[in-house]
Amino acid sequence: MDVSLLLNDYPPMFISKQKDRFFRVNNAVSIPKQLDASAYEVLHSTTLNRSTRREKEMAETTIDPVESPVVLQPKKWNSHIMYPRYLFDRAFTVHLPDRFHKWWNHFYRYPGSPVRLVCVYLRATINQTLEHFLINKKPSKRILRGTTTDN
Repeated sequence: MDVSLLLNDYPPMFISKQKDRFFRVNNAVSIPKQLDASAYEVLHSTTLNRSTRREKEMAETTIDPVESPVVLQPKKWNSHIMYPRYLFDRAFTVHLPDRFHKWWNHFYRYPGSPVRLVCVYLRATINQTLEHFLINKKPSKRILRGTTTDN
């Protein structure tokens, strides 16, 4: 895994930090230090049985609308924060956030402005590539457990 990431121009420091973060988040800091088989099996089974983001979203959408109507559910909205998105392109939009904030502060943050208290956080979006789709997919649990049945 390290070699493939290095070949794809990821910096070594980034790779080591992300690996350390993975083991820290999953409470398995001892695995890279001691190569403990039982700890590895526990980590493997917990990560294998964990729900993916897509599965969690699907579970949220399957909530019975009669028991909890959408109208009664609290909305997650803060009128003092705005997250505008822009398409990131290294050639044209490298300095866009700085320019945008200067523009916003000049035209909208003057005293007496109705939106002077709004905090703006620009979020860059990128064109999704094949790499994005392949990296973020998790194989089915049957394939990961090795229990596929060929008919």
